[in-house]
This record gives sequence, C-alpha cells and structure tokens, in this order.
Amino acid sequence: HTRQGMAGIDQLNDSVCAIKLPLRNPACHEDLKLPAAKMPPVAATVALQGAAKWERVVRSRGAFCVCGKLAVTAEEDEVEGVDFATGSGRWKYQTQRGAEVLALVPSSCGSWIAAGDQQGFVHILSAENGAALMRVSVAAASARGTGRWVERLAWDSNRRLAAAAGRVVACLEVGNSGQESDQRVERWDVETQSAITALAFTGDGAIAVAAYGG
Repeated sequence: HTRQGMAGIDQLNDSVCAIKLPLRNPACHEDLKLPAAKMPPVAATVALQGAAKWERVVRSRGAFCVCGKLAVTAEEDEVEGVDFATGSGRWKYQTQRGAEVLALVPSSCGSWIAAGDQQGFVHILSAENGAALMRVSVAAASARGTGRWVERLAWDSNRRLAAAAGRVVACLEVGNSGQESDQRVERWDVETQSAITALAFTGDGAIAVAAYGG
C-alpha cells in the first residue's frame, strides 16, 4: 500500500467511527510538562495535634525523615536538621561536588542519619550536629546515570546500614563511635534484571532485596 492509500483508509475508518460512536463530550488533551533541573517549591507543614505549628518551603525530590526531635530535609545537595517544636534550623550539611541527596533514613538508635546521594555515595551524619562521620562509595565504579543513585537505605538494630545503587548492595557495619576508621563495608553485585527498588533486613540479619522483573 502507498502512504496516500493508507491515509485514505485511515480517514474512512475515522468517518465510520464518528458515525457509529459519536462523541458525547468535546475531545480534550493535556500537555505533559516535565520538571526542570530545579524542583518547584514544596510546602512542608508539620502538624501537631491537628494544628499546623510551622511551615517551611523546600525544593526536594522527597528526601525527608524524622529523627528524635528533628525533622530532617534535603534541598538538592544540602541536608538540614530542623527543630520539630519551632521549625528553626539546628544544623546543615552539604555533600561534596554538588551531589543531590535522594534518600534520608535515621538509625534505629537515633544517633545517626544516613543520606544517599546522586553520585553513588552514602553519608553518615551525626543527628546531634550534622557532622559527617563517614562517606562511603556504594555504586559500582563502572555505573553511569541512575545506576549511581543511592535511593534505597535500611538500618538494622545492630548499627548496620544497607544501601543500594543500581544492582549493587553495600552493607556498612558502623562502630560505636561512628567514625570511618571504626566501620566495615561489604559489597555485592546482585543478579537482578533491573535496579534494586527496595531492601530491608530480615529477622536473622540477612538483607532482602526486590527489583522490577525479578
């Protein structure tokens, strides 16, 4: 068939459909607008006992957690600890080389906060003052693009942190001090069909992972 002939057939089919299936409402469409590099401001409101106590506006992909009396938020490459009672900032931490923070998870003991960034690193921060206690590479050296994004984090009750970037899982065993010289790191390349989308510690200390497509 020629292109002109196919176009004629399409027009005929459209005419038949219009007769048999008349439109009850006018056709409508929407233009899909993807976000630019900078995310639009999002209002973060903390409500206690049904009444809004304070409100802050941040640009974030959704990285947020609560650690003790702190609300911890991430705006691009900056993490901030905010006092729950007043909404005032207690401390700030900035990643190296402008790496955007994608995930924030507090430790079960409440002493540390893990932050996963866009360049393949996980940062362990002091919940008290935001000081960086360690910065560990998670992503594979050959990983590119979203394969370097550390978006999945999980703590267990024994100061161990699991982090995933792409198909790689790293397990950090953090010592009492939380310092980099007092930790051990193990890494595994998990045989999944796609990037890891969730992970958690099991009751016996193993790490369970899930991925799209198995």
